[in-house]
Amino acid sequence: MVITTKTSKTVLINKSESTNENSTLTIRKLQPQPQPQQQKQEKQQNEKEKEKITKQQQHKQHKTLFDLITFIIYYTIFYIAVGIRSLYKYYLITVLKIKSWVFQLLLSFQVKSPNDYVDYIKSRIEKDCIVTPRHMAIILNHHDQVQSTLNQEENTVFYNKLSEILIWSIIIGVNRVTIFDNHGSLKKNISFLQDLLIKRTEPFNHNNNNNNSNNLTTRKYIFNWLNSNSSSNNNNNKYINNKSNSLLDISIVTIEDGKQELINITKKYVREQLEQKQQQIQQNTIQQQQQQITQNINILNESYINQNLSKPIGGALFEPEAALDFTGQYFFAGFLPWHIKLTEFIKIDYFHQFYFERYMHFLRIYSGVQKRCGK
Repeated sequence: MVITTKTSKTVLINKSESTNENSTLTIRKLQPQPQPQQQKQEKQQNEKEKEKITKQQQHKQHKTLFDLITFIIYYTIFYIAVGIRSLYKYYLITVLKIKSWVFQLLLSFQVKSPNDYVDYIKSRIEKDCIVTPRHMAIILNHHDQVQSTLNQEENTVFYNKLSEILIWSIIIGVNRVTIFDNHGSLKKNISFLQDLLIKRTEPFNHNNNNNNSNNLTTRKYIFNWLNSNSSSNNNNNKYINNKSNSLLDISIVTIEDGKQELINITKKYVREQLEQKQQQIQQNTIQQQQQQITQNINILNESYINQNLSKPIGGALFEPEAALDFTGQYFFAGFLPWHIKLTEFIKIDYFHQFYFERYMHFLRIYSGVQKRCGK
């Protein structure tokens, strides 16, 4: 046996003899025996690594627990806030319903006939010194319109409330009402609203005719529909020219009407200019043509657009003075930008709980606003 040492390794060479002539050498590496100081250092390093691992695991556990507690607290606060908001909304609706019932109860003691109802509304307007807008806009809430399409009961409640607002408006002397259809269902069911208004104004008109059969100044409440697809105007033409009647122009518009009107007017303007140029080329010389083009050319401006607007969004009183806004958003509501430069947008919530006292509150706000002056 031969033992040789090289660097830190020990090599053992073992020579074994056998009966055969061939002999083999076996070489085996021997690991050096560690010293005591090295063992201590290795133990310390192992302990430090173990401590790091345990600390990391504890940190992850604490972080996971912290995230879980934060998640629970956050969603607990969120749902509590949602619950409080829902309770507050329910409280407001309940209060409005109670006020509406109380108002209807007190009104029943004062109003015994349709004429009494009209006199009561007019007396309230005079008593509170209300300034009546000539043109009023009603901006409907999309959610309320969607709810009205779910079943017949919701549909009836929605159209009854809208017809009430229109009847109050014609009694106090509003000349025009533009209803912004935020969903599209109202424009499709315009005939239903027309029939409902005729039915609800029959007691006023019929009562006037009975009490004042010999009086030529009998006042009727007439609704003039500015939409081209409305058919009730044919029955009201004989009453429209009578100055003793109360006339309310009603138009229903959607958000696409204003855009489409601008497109149509632009096309009309281009077509008119092309036709005018062709006629001048055929009839006149080049010099006379250039002179007439510079003199007779129309300018595409605000006045030209207003002259060519359709009745629902155009006409003499094209700009609403007050907007009864039941939405929670701020947008043009289908009106052209220069049509609402002086419009007072007044936000009102809860369309279905909108009774006459809230309508008076809306008019008081409008009357108290300092009117702006513009061109």
